[in-house]
Amino acid sequence: MARTEKYARAGAKPVVTAATIHDDLRRRDFTVNAIALSLNRASRGLMIDPTNGVSDLEHKELRAITNYTFYDDPIRLLRLIRFRARLKFAVQERTWQQFLNAREAGVTESIQPRSLFGELKQIATENDPFEVLKALDEEKLLTLFCPGLTGSKLNAAAFQKVAKMKAAVPFGFELPTDWYALNLWCLMQPLAQKEKSALLAQTAMSHEEAEPWQKLEAHSKKLETALKSAKLNRASLLWQALKGARGEQVFLLSLKSSERLVQDRLKNYFGKYLAIVAEIPDTEVTDSTGVAAGTPEFFKARETYVAARLDGRIKKPIVPEPEPEPIQQPRGPFARSARPKQV
Repeated sequence: MARTEKYARAGAKPVVTAATIHDDLRRRDFTVNAIALSLNRASRGLMIDPTNGVSDLEHKELRAITNYTFYDDPIRLLRLIRFRARLKFAVQERTWQQFLNAREAGVTESIQPRSLFGELKQIATENDPFEVLKALDEEKLLTLFCPGLTGSKLNAAAFQKVAKMKAAVPFGFELPTDWYALNLWCLMQPLAQKEKSALLAQTAMSHEEAEPWQKLEAHSKKLETALKSAKLNRASLLWQALKGARGEQVFLLSLKSSERLVQDRLKNYFGKYLAIVAEIPDTEVTDSTGVAAGTPEFFKARETYVAARLDGRIKKPIVPEPEPEPIQQPRGPFARSARPKQV
C-alpha cells in the first residue's frame, strides 16, 4: 500500500496514512530509493521518478529527499554510510551537510533499539560487510551498537578470509550459506562477554535472532569430526562429505578449526575441487557416459563421473582448437596477383 509518514519527533514511530505512489516516493530516504514503475493500465511500465533519482544513479550520487530525512528517522545516518560503502557512490554536498547537522543535533540518541537491529541485520547480509563496518567505524557510528566495537575489535582478518574463500566459489555454484549467522559470528567473536551482552541489549536482539550465530560453533563440530576421518582418503570421498554441508559451517571451520588435517582438506576443497566440479558441463557427462541430461539416470551418472574426475581416474577432455579460417585473397581490378608475372 502506498503511504505517507509523519513523525512527531526524531526516531518516533510514524503516523501512517494512505497516499498516492508519488507521495509515497517523496517520503522515502534517498532519491535512488524513490523510483518505481507504473502499474496503471494506461501507463503500465512507465517510470515514476518524482525526485529525479535516475539522474543521481547515473551520476553515482546519494542525495537525501528532504531537509528532514535524518531528523525523521535517524537510522538513515547509518544507512547512508552503508549505501556509500556498498555502491561506492559519492554523497551530495548538501546531503552531507545535513548528515553532519543531524549528528551535531544529537539525533543518534533517538535511534530505537529495533532500528539498530534492523540495520545490523542488513550489514550482516551485505556482500562485503567489513567495508560497511569499517566505514561506520571511521564515522564513529559503530559504537552505537556497542562501545567496544571499534578498531582492532572489528576482526578484519576473519572477514577478509571469508571474502577470499567466498571469491573462490565459482559463479553459479550453489553453496547454501546463512551469511547472517556467519558474519555476526565474525563480528561477535573478538568481543568480551560483557560487550556481547551490551550489543544484545542495545539492539533488543531476541533469543531466536541471536541463536544462529551463538550456536554456529556447536553445529559445526559434527562436520569437523567427519572431516578428520581417515576414511576420507580420496578427493571424491571428501567431496561427498562436504557436498551437503552448510556453507556457514564450512567457512567457520576454515576460520577457527585447530585441526591441521581439517584445514588442509578445506584448502583443497576451496582451491581445487570446487573449480573442477564447476567446470564439468552436462554435455561432457553425456559424451562420456551416454546418459542424456534430464533423464532419471543422469544424476547418478554425473555423480559417478564427478568422482572419477576428482580422483584423477578420468582426465579433463582436451577440446581441439578450431582451425584458423583461410585468408581470403582480395578480388577485383586492383587485387595483386598471387602468381608472379613472366618476363
